[in-house]
Amino acid sequence: MRIKWLSVVRVLGLALVLVYHFFPDVLPGGFLGVDVFFTFSGYLITALMIEEYRKSETFRALAYGKRRFQRIFPPLLFSLVLGLPFALLVSKDFTVGIGRQAAGVLGFATNYFEILTGGAYEAKFMPHLFLHTWSLAVEAHFYLFWGLLCAGLVYLINRQRNKRKDQTLSPAVRLFLLRWGLFLCAAALALASYLRMLVALRAAPAEAGTAPDFSRAYFGSGSHGFPFMIGSAAGALFGLRLKKSRRESMRRSPRRCAALSVAAGAVSLGGILALAVSVSFSKAFAFRFGMPAASLLAALLICAARALHEVTPKTLAEPRALSVPAELSYHIYLFHWPLYIVFSHVIPNNIVASLVTLLAAVACSAVTYYRLDPLFRGKLPPREWSGRGKSGPGSATKLTLNPRTLTAALLVLAVPLDLAVLARQPKLTSLDAQHWLESVRQDKDAVQQVRAKAAALNGSPIEDAGGAAAMERSQDTSVEIPVDAQVSGGRQDSGVLRGTTVLGDSICLDAREGLIQAVPDCKVDAQVSRFLYQGRDMMLQMQRADELREYVIIALGTNASDYYESQIEAIIDGLGPGRRLIFVTPYDGRWNKTWASYRTMEFERTLEAKYPYVTVADWAAAISGHTDLLAADGIHFRTSDAKDPASKLYVDCVLDAILRASRKPAK
Repeated sequence: MRIKWLSVVRVLGLALVLVYHFFPDVLPGGFLGVDVFFTFSGYLITALMIEEYRKSETFRALAYGKRRFQRIFPPLLFSLVLGLPFALLVSKDFTVGIGRQAAGVLGFATNYFEILTGGAYEAKFMPHLFLHTWSLAVEAHFYLFWGLLCAGLVYLINRQRNKRKDQTLSPAVRLFLLRWGLFLCAAALALASYLRMLVALRAAPAEAGTAPDFSRAYFGSGSHGFPFMIGSAAGALFGLRLKKSRRESMRRSPRRCAALSVAAGAVSLGGILALAVSVSFSKAFAFRFGMPAASLLAALLICAARALHEVTPKTLAEPRALSVPAELSYHIYLFHWPLYIVFSHVIPNNIVASLVTLLAAVACSAVTYYRLDPLFRGKLPPREWSGRGKSGPGSATKLTLNPRTLTAALLVLAVPLDLAVLARQPKLTSLDAQHWLESVRQDKDAVQQVRAKAAALNGSPIEDAGGAAAMERSQDTSVEIPVDAQVSGGRQDSGVLRGTTVLGDSICLDAREGLIQAVPDCKVDAQVSRFLYQGRDMMLQMQRADELREYVIIALGTNASDYYESQIEAIIDGLGPGRRLIFVTPYDGRWNKTWASYRTMEFERTLEAKYPYVTVADWAAAISGHTDLLAADGIHFRTSDAKDPASKLYVDCVLDAILRASRKPAK
């Protein structure tokens, strides 16, 4: 039995996810489309369970598991086999750990793979090509758990019937018991799952001064199972077949019922869209209210479509423009993410990349859904796709496409490429290796400086700690250094050490060598994954040790949180007299206006007008027109070499800020 208008729900869920992935600025809460999908799955599975029991008075768990496996596994397998070769078009960095990713996909364990490897749903320097299959893992876990629970309920109901020789339990009563048993279980489990998410939110890991990472709560099958249960409760009450009395009641006043259904559907649709526009993944509000509300509204939309089906004339069918995308929605979801990761890094224009991704995903989905999937379900389509094309005057040719031949051809082409991708996967991304090497160099320089300081205290000759060498190397800079900043060593009249102190994150670490070469008497302390809040404590520690220099550069902010304003103000307040403060604005090629790093950048741009001793080195503005110079993640430099174009641009941006700061008063 096919229920009309349910396609609206599936297309809505798909559209929300696609827009969120392609244009997160437009729809920051589009990730709620996954909850719409989950709710629909819960409804459909439960409705099918009840319908099976109504027809046969039993529930075959093994047959149910086979149907679910045949439904979700073949497209998943084909999306993996056909999607992997596209990784050859981008940096090898995207294939780090691809073998483990593939194992997680095929084992329906991607969600726990991401949890165990510290994956984050939104912020990943190198996003996993199959990160999106976490939802398939959660769905598979629901299928397994819910199927076993339904089988247990059916067993108990049928056992009670067999015990009663008088057969007082009629089929209608048994169906009633199963329906309400599933409803009560779904309602209780929905509440338990929601409470589990609240607990997971409170336990979400977070660095001090940063917003917590909610990815564990989001990925968990237990904490994110409530949308399935909400849909299951709706499926138990408003499944595939309504009571005869209810159907007759609805059909006695079809116009009124249709109007109410359309109104309820419009309200739920508007509510889901309002949530998608307003909520953000980084806010706990999205978990505490947004996801449960989206699931409840999706259930209302499903029930509205179910009611509209009853009063819609049988001659009125769903438009193909709605039913076809609904049929392909699962397949498009599977294909779109790896394709988008590839095309968005190959095609500079995001709109073009998104359009190419959509077209390629639809093409792959159509081939998979109409030609390849039926092989696994034992329902082969017609052996030919026929079409007419003229090869000569009055002649016609017929295009034949055998599904078995097509499958074999695709596998022959794709599998060798898959093996090539697996064979070339590195153990570390080039960025990780680059940062590791630069960190070692920084530690080596720090040791040399400590040795030089100890030698000076002991009265021995002072080894070069970087100052004189930096003076020699600074002659090739493209920006003139102010006289005060060129003095290596010594102090101002106020007693403050001359020179520059740089406190930075991994982007600054990439530019460390260039900064040391270009800025005289420059001490750089940079570290991977350093947060904005850490800048104040580091600055105060160096200030108390009398090691903080005249020009203090804070190159943090890529790893910011919602507390960025107070953290920046704390840095400004903590700066001692006689010094000048420079903030380097962050840049992240993946961000949108809701990201803390983006808002940090905007806030830092306002500081010069408030504080005369603060200068802004606007790295975000400097690199925004030259993003092709960055690595594949759109954040870091391709190399840490001082001659790297991005590094030179970064250093020039900092030098310009130092020049402007020298013309301003110190604090």
